Amino acid sequence: MKEDPHNKEPEPSEELEFLDILREAFSAGKAGDEKKSGDTVIEPLRPKEKPVPASPEGAAPQPPEKKLHPRVKADPTSGLEILIGEQGMKAVLRGRDAKFFTSQTIIDELTKRKIISGIKLEAIRKVTSLVKTEGTWTGEEVIAEGVAPQSVESISSAIFSLKEGTTIDNPQWLIEGQELPLAGLVDFMAGGRKGVLEIPENLVARAVAVGEVLATIKDGGKSEPGFNIYGDMIEAGGSNLVPGENVKQNVQNGCYEAMIFGYLYISRSRISVLPPIKISRDEMSAYYVNIPQIGEKKIPSPIELNTNLMLMGVKSAFINTKNIGQLCARLEDGREVPSHVKIAAGVQPVDGVDSDFTLAIDIEKKAGAIKEDDTIDLKERNIITSVEEGEFLGEKKPATKGKEGWTILGKKIKSYTGVDSEIYIKGAITRTREPKSIRYYARKGGNFSFKGNTLILSDMFRVDGDVDYKTGNIEVKTGLAVTGSVLAGFSVKAGDNTTIGGTVENDATVLVKGDLKISNGIIGEKTRVVVLGNLQAKFIQDADVTVQGNIIIDSYIFGGKVRSGGTVTVRRSAGSRGGRIVGAKVSATREILCTAVGSESNQNTEVIIQKDPRLLAGLEKVRQEIVYCTENINKMMRTIQITSVNVTAIKELLDQVPPARRELYLQILDNLNKFIKHRKELQEEENAIEVTAADTLQKAAIRVIDKVYLGNTVRIGERGFKAKDDMGSSYFQLLNDKIIH
Repeated sequence: MKEDPHNKEPEPSEELEFLDILREAFSAGKAGDEKKSGDTVIEPLRPKEKPVPASPEGAAPQPPEKKLHPRVKADPTSGLEILIGEQGMKAVLRGRDAKFFTSQTIIDELTKRKIISGIKLEAIRKVTSLVKTEGTWTGEEVIAEGVAPQSVESISSAIFSLKEGTTIDNPQWLIEGQELPLAGLVDFMAGGRKGVLEIPENLVARAVAVGEVLATIKDGGKSEPGFNIYGDMIEAGGSNLVPGENVKQNVQNGCYEAMIFGYLYISRSRISVLPPIKISRDEMSAYYVNIPQIGEKKIPSPIELNTNLMLMGVKSAFINTKNIGQLCARLEDGREVPSHVKIAAGVQPVDGVDSDFTLAIDIEKKAGAIKEDDTIDLKERNIITSVEEGEFLGEKKPATKGKEGWTILGKKIKSYTGVDSEIYIKGAITRTREPKSIRYYARKGGNFSFKGNTLILSDMFRVDGDVDYKTGNIEVKTGLAVTGSVLAGFSVKAGDNTTIGGTVENDATVLVKGDLKISNGIIGEKTRVVVLGNLQAKFIQDADVTVQGNIIIDSYIFGGKVRSGGTVTVRRSAGSRGGRIVGAKVSATREILCTAVGSESNQNTEVIIQKDPRLLAGLEKVRQEIVYCTENINKMMRTIQITSVNVTAIKELLDQVPPARRELYLQILDNLNKFIKHRKELQEEENAIEVTAADTLQKAAIRVIDKVYLGNTVRIGERGFKAKDDMGSSYFQLLNDKIIH
């Protein structure tokens, strides 16, 4: 509740008389019962409670005394309350339809509250008189009021002054003759923690320099103290102008001086200087705020801005002295400066990164390969990944530690440290540590897989069951074990020894770089098997089989083409077909051994001993090199115009060559000599291969244990023999370029 300045105090004689009585009554109990000044206090009045007499010791409690005519006693404080003003300077009696109180009731309540000073007896009489005449009272009345201290000091300032019609107790200030929105200034500067804002259009400020005199206090004589309603003395505060933040009072001359460069701010009787700096909400940046100035323009120095920052708690490590220097220079030169200029910045934390592993090999299973006609080949599933020796498998980038950050106020900001996941290895895999990664390589060829966090390289790949749509085509660079069959239309490619537990069906393809063992047979006109090692199978029927090494068949060969770079052996087994070659074309380079060739109903079987294809391939290569050498020899001879190479012809040639071309001719002759020598070496190698091939044919043989049937053919090299009748056990060999048996 606001104080009413028009209420008159009672006559001093009455007040002093009453004050003396009350002071005497409470002189022993005042200490420690001080009232706290501050906001208005509302204390409702309550009647005094009559104490209940105690029963004699040991006696039973006495019942209340009965009355013949019971009546309800009225509460004299009903409808009344006392409001205490700010700093204990005023007490106001408030009534709401109050009826039963007297002057003594009010005096008793003031006494209970230890209010002893400035009691307005006339006001109390006025209120009680109204109750008597009107029967009730509603309203407010000041019933006690303190005495304000009296100061005879005066304020003098070249920057600000009190607005006419206002006092120091309730001032309105003019700065440089203008009424500025000071509340808006402090709100805007404090808003830095909520984000950097643009300066409002109407916001201006008066800048002050370090040490600038803001106001001077002059003493005009003796000051008088005051008293609050509790009788507490209030010393005279002089001008009531209080130095606030970043302002000091010079005790020698009474001047109020600015301690920092900043913007002048006055709140009631408190004078302060606001730093021209905002700190961002996250405390990561500080900005110089360039508010338009009134009055004499003031420019900060780099030292002053550095001081401001450090007074605000900004650590020197985060102050941008370069930006501050450039800012002050622009202000000094009168150049345009933005509303906010960053002059301090914290360090953002840098989070670490989790470890990361990247495979260099595609190991994902696929639904199938897309063919040229955009259909999907379901046989190409990519369930096996084979790698070669030294092949790069993958790379791990280890987790990194985070780097903590700092706010400009020196608070540490935590960072995230990456999580490292271990990569395990199983098999012939090598790890190499690079500066920023770990790389993984295959020490040898094998089947590669990545399961969980483990790299696996195995020597043998196993397929449990058939090679079919479930597995797709199989291609590995290691050995392979298929427990079932290779079904029609599917292919198997293996880089080492391979076993197939079932059958190779029609239209299947099997390519093996090592040995191949098939528990059952190889079937079908469209079936193709190529083996760089040796082959063992139960039977071959109508298939195309090429083996660089030896072939062992446990039962029979019926139809198809079978080629061997070594020997072909068809063993006798149970059944009438055991050991037979029927209707097939079978060739080998060293020996063919079987039980029978052909049958009574089949006369188109051929068993052939041929020259070693590897020798023939080598021979063909040598002959091509001989042709190349001969062509170059002839070309060089035409260039130097000679028809034969001998000492006499060369000597005559050099005698006729001009000196300037002699060096060129010597070089041509040198190259010619090299080609002639190399051709001779090749011709010798050609002869050696031919001799070896012929010798191989001479040593080769075809052995038929039981029978060669009529009409079937035996060939060794270029020579052939066709059985004109059924023949018994036979041994065929080449002698003097003729087949003997």
